[in-house]
Amino acid sequence: MPSDGIPYPIFSYTALLPWTFFAAALSFAIPSVVANASLVTKIYLPREIFPFSAILAAFFDFCIASVIFVFLMLFYRVPLSWNVLYLLPILVVQIFLTLGVGLFASALNVYYRDVKYILPLGLQLWMYASPVIYPISVVPEKIRVIYMLNPMSPIIDSYRKVLLLGTTPDFACLGFAAVVSLVVFVLGYKYFKKVEMSFADVI
Repeated sequence: MPSDGIPYPIFSYTALLPWTFFAAALSFAIPSVVANASLVTKIYLPREIFPFSAILAAFFDFCIASVIFVFLMLFYRVPLSWNVLYLLPILVVQIFLTLGVGLFASALNVYYRDVKYILPLGLQLWMYASPVIYPISVVPEKIRVIYMLNPMSPIIDSYRKVLLLGTTPDFACLGFAAVVSLVVFVLGYKYFKKVEMSFADVI
């Protein structure tokens, strides 16, 4: 696979790290409400704590895996620039997207248990539609605007830009991803809160 002149192991790992966090967080969060049925039916507590805690667990795994990335940076002698400070806002955008999708899908899974079975295929297709194993440069210009509507595309591309290239992210694309992530989070949270009172009856 092309890698824009960057050693492929670190090129791919820079994208696999946030993608694995995203995929693992959803894999943990979506069945979390059903998995805690005994608590949901016996006591009242904010039900969103289940997907939140599942995503937090995935975030800890992400932090541990980041240690390997640090060693890769040292091994390939990739210098860091001040643009690495953009990592925090990029991560915040990704977390809001993850929370939004996780809240919506975990609530939907209470009513439609097939959601957790569709998840692996959905995530695999989403990964291929994101620049995880290939650079954005291989995407034809004529469809790149449509391609960047996928919020994970500018997020992953931004990780590569600030970490490997030492440049600033594409603010227009990342800004669009931030807006989409915020909208997804608000809608996902509203849907979750709207249906959570019926969880105990359905679960």
